[in-house]
Amino acid sequence: MACDPTSKKAKKRAREHAAAAAKVFKNHDPLCGKTWAVTEEEKQAAIDRGLAWGNENGAIRVVHAPDAQANPVVFEGGWGIGGVVIPKTEPTEWPDGISTKYEEGKIPEWINTTPPKTEEELLKERVDKALVGWPWKGTPSKLVSTAPYTFNENVQFTLPKATQSSFLFAKLFSNDVVLEKVCHLLFQHHDAAWKFSATCKEAWRIMRWNIDTWDMTEGYFHNCERPRTGEAAPKDPFDQGSVAPIVMVTPVRRETGPATYLEQMQNLHKLCVSINNFADYFQNLQLHRVPFLTTDLLSLLIPKMRNLKILGIYKCQLVHVGETMKLLDIIKTDRPLERENQVSLDFYPNFHLGPVEEPGNPYSVGAYGVTWDNWNFDTTRAVWCLIIQIIPKARSQGIDFESKHSMFRQWMEHGPCHEIEETIAAFMTPPAHDEDESKAKAMNIEILKKVAAMVNYRRTGGKIEKLKQVNRLGGGSLGKTKQNPRKPGEAEIDPALWAITSHKCTTCKEKLMGIFFSYTHIMERQTGLSPHISCAGCLLNSVLRKEADHYKQEKRDIMRSWLVGPDGLNKDDLGKALADYHNRQVVLQAKQLADQHVIDSTTGSDPYDRELNERQKPITMKERSGKTTALQRSPEIYNQAPGTGYDYIRVERYDGHGLGD
Repeated sequence: MACDPTSKKAKKRAREHAAAAAKVFKNHDPLCGKTWAVTEEEKQAAIDRGLAWGNENGAIRVVHAPDAQANPVVFEGGWGIGGVVIPKTEPTEWPDGISTKYEEGKIPEWINTTPPKTEEELLKERVDKALVGWPWKGTPSKLVSTAPYTFNENVQFTLPKATQSSFLFAKLFSNDVVLEKVCHLLFQHHDAAWKFSATCKEAWRIMRWNIDTWDMTEGYFHNCERPRTGEAAPKDPFDQGSVAPIVMVTPVRRETGPATYLEQMQNLHKLCVSINNFADYFQNLQLHRVPFLTTDLLSLLIPKMRNLKILGIYKCQLVHVGETMKLLDIIKTDRPLERENQVSLDFYPNFHLGPVEEPGNPYSVGAYGVTWDNWNFDTTRAVWCLIIQIIPKARSQGIDFESKHSMFRQWMEHGPCHEIEETIAAFMTPPAHDEDESKAKAMNIEILKKVAAMVNYRRTGGKIEKLKQVNRLGGGSLGKTKQNPRKPGEAEIDPALWAITSHKCTTCKEKLMGIFFSYTHIMERQTGLSPHISCAGCLLNSVLRKEADHYKQEKRDIMRSWLVGPDGLNKDDLGKALADYHNRQVVLQAKQLADQHVIDSTTGSDPYDRELNERQKPITMKERSGKTTALQRSPEIYNQAPGTGYDYIRVERYDGHGLGD
């Protein structure tokens, strides 16, 4: 077959012939008219004469001295990226070890044009250096805030206090009615509240003085744990409990370090007592990183607050994304008629941000976020399997989980989900209707295929044609046969139909598309090898409940021993739960866990802190080699490249654990 004369291969071959002919004609210049040196002869000639600039391992850009002198050019290449080619009259040595000297010609020199660091970059470096060791002891003296909307008393600001000069701002927020209404609207979503408070110091002060901070570290709950009536009730008004329109429950950093497990459990019980005493006074409750908090305990607390309108739950360790549907049910429990949907929920599920990946450290291999360790399944599809059920239910209750200012949407952005708006729009598209039933059915099939492609965006890029069927040896095809137009009379498999064929999950009883199931599980169910089939969302939920990092199982066991008795789980009697706390000696179990934490951190052949410096399970050699279904391994959260969004096809990173930050 003849070679295309316009191809790169043909051009290179022509140059090689020309170079061979040049050996006969001694006066031939191999660089005549050349812009790039490709052959070895051209490269050597360019280097010898000082006319080259580029990558010595590949093609070399030829810069002729007269052209470079007239128009200095910025080139991007292996030698001096971002440098400027400037001719010189005196011979010199080349960078990167090329030391040939020249008797004539003008030699380009690379000049570093990297701009100096800005004040913002230098300030960030100083701040990062000052926070080394966070959240270890002593760090609160370095921080501006010790909790949300809480200034650090130890910090001395170097700049003078600026007075808010806006007359409208001052007059607007001097009105208590306007201030209460604005704070109510802002605190529907934590993202809106903190962004407003960050606009100026006066805005921070306004937000700070219109909320109550309940400290889960020191156990300060504005005296609400004290009885409201009776002989034990405090007589001094300053000692009596009070509840602000907005209550924020959060650990507050202190010099001596975080609270022990014993303190955390004691303070959680005190929080429950406080809510029980003043349940009818809560209107807006914000729960930030509350330790030991579970949805079982929330099912006792939330229904008691009959006037609650806004509930925020943010990054509580034992409240993961699999608990979202249960939370949506809890906020509707025991609500008055026609007010079932009076509570607005702003929810950020637990999300792992650490530890920092260390090259060569087998206990820190990256890839987490939704789960701590790898669970050998596609977490992206599992999360979408949950979200495809969560979003319709949230919409029916008037709860916004989709706007960019909602914390649940931000959790999706931080996690594994790609093209969130487009994917939600795809699976929320109503079914098509047409007088022609076959046409409507075809339109609905295309809608389902689009949903499957968007859910599996990491591998398909949202393109339906990339939904390929993978048939297993010895297994029947899951695709629908259709006529092959190329060979009449023969049938072929629709490669996308396996992804949209519905299956009923035997765990959650929901009928879901095939894209939300493991292909192996589908085959086992259809061939009769297994009567059960669980969707990816249920599998992920099970993994999250069984996670053992950060003493999660021990913490869940303590909460179960508190709330589960001979009659089963206590679902609606908060008074009984408060009594069971003492009867079942829950505080002793928390003390045992605190003692175990000290032992694990200080003794043994390899002591480490399992709470603040937890490790991941090392990857086995079989997992590294890909012999244990490496293609199903959960992907990492990829770095966002400028202008490209997610790099979702980095196959070399599949051997990490779980889903990463």
